[in-house]
Amino acid sequence: MSVPRYNRDKYYRIMDVTQSNYANQLTRLSKDAKRADFILIYYSLALIVYSLSVKFYPSLFDETWISYSSIILSIVVLIYSIINSKAAYPKRIRKIQKALNKIKGLKREVGDLPNLTDCHRSSESKNADPCNDCGHKQICSQLESLKKEYDDLVSSTEVREDIDFYHTICQLCKKYGLNPYTGKFKVTPQNINLEDPTINELLGYISENHPVKNGLYSACTSFWHFFLWLIPILIFVVSVCIKLHIFTL
Repeated sequence: MSVPRYNRDKYYRIMDVTQSNYANQLTRLSKDAKRADFILIYYSLALIVYSLSVKFYPSLFDETWISYSSIILSIVVLIYSIINSKAAYPKRIRKIQKALNKIKGLKREVGDLPNLTDCHRSSESKNADPCNDCGHKQICSQLESLKKEYDDLVSSTEVREDIDFYHTICQLCKKYGLNPYTGKFKVTPQNINLEDPTINELLGYISENHPVKNGLYSACTSFWHFFLWLIPILIFVVSVCIKLHIFTL
């Protein structure tokens, strides 16, 4: 595989992927924060409702099961309270929002630069003056300045998780008609340039990210979150079933 040319288009694609990563990261953190707050309120209300239900409708609810379940839910509420306080979701969300807005601006500035296909420099040649003899020193210097801003932004922002990158890959694969797990085209590609460097980069992302593992993780996480919402209702149902002798524990 040839070394990619770090010209305007290359930096633009890098920033575009980073923007998608930040957007997915922001979505994940926002959902985690809302879920944690909801669980605290939802489970706390459930604990109150359980105690009132046993007191006022003893013939419908099994007291032993409700007492046991209430202790478990109390532990869950305590754990989520600790997680919520340590996670610092509001602060992290603000930082990601700021980084997302910044990367949008940088990408827009890079896109506005002229596309000088004959003017590029490897990112490894840090000691050399950027494009000193190419005739477009000012434009190349602007690109280098934007790249430095990008590097500083990335280094000061929370590192994205593999699951964020996985969602970015799925979005890109949907755009280009690729299977995110195999890297193959779902149908015969039409109006797509197979020599497009974005395709080759996307295939590299797929091999790097292990999408099968991350897809399974995403599915299991979604199931677990759904189960967390279902637990208080299941406790009610089980309590009634025990009291009505539908089944015993």
